[in-house]
Amino acid sequence: MSNMAAQTGPFGAWIRAAMNARGYTERGALTRFAREAGVNKSTVSRAINEGVIPDLSALRGMGRVLGHTLGEMLVHAGLATAEELPVRASLRGDSASLADALGELRESAAGEGKTIGEMLIAAGLASREELSVPPALPPDPIIAEIEASDDISEETKANIIAVHLEHRARRFEEARLKRERNKRPDE
Repeated sequence: MSNMAAQTGPFGAWIRAAMNARGYTERGALTRFAREAGVNKSTVSRAINEGVIPDLSALRGMGRVLGHTLGEMLVHAGLATAEELPVRASLRGDSASLADALGELRESAAGEGKTIGEMLIAAGLASREELSVPPALPPDPIIAEIEASDDISEETKANIIAVHLEHRARRFEEARLKRERNKRPDE
């Protein structure tokens, strides 16, 4: 910790809110967050509970996990102003600059044959999880077979398809939950 550690303020509440927004809400979230940020759990705990501002390397690691640059972390910590550092327009509250930046991003993305999302990820401004849209359900051969059947009524087809989709949704949800459990080590 540097001499910055003596300063306190609303930084702890902001860190907690930013962690919650990133899904660090479960039991053991503080430990997981600290590990992913590459800092001691006590550093994060002191920032949240006591408003202690961590050193620059800890701020950098925490910012990386939260999707913020070191400059933005310094602004949120109250160690610098948005005017002093090159931070995103949203921190300055300058909506015209934000609109300009988005326009430039669209042009750059189009010029490189990429999506805006790909550009944001490449620049470290967003994570894939933040930008991913759940994939549409792939074509279902069972539904196609039911719809092609000539020997059952439309009402019966609709009922069979509804039951099939409910069962399928349950299977997808079970698989998603299993992936989520396997992704997080027990804490």
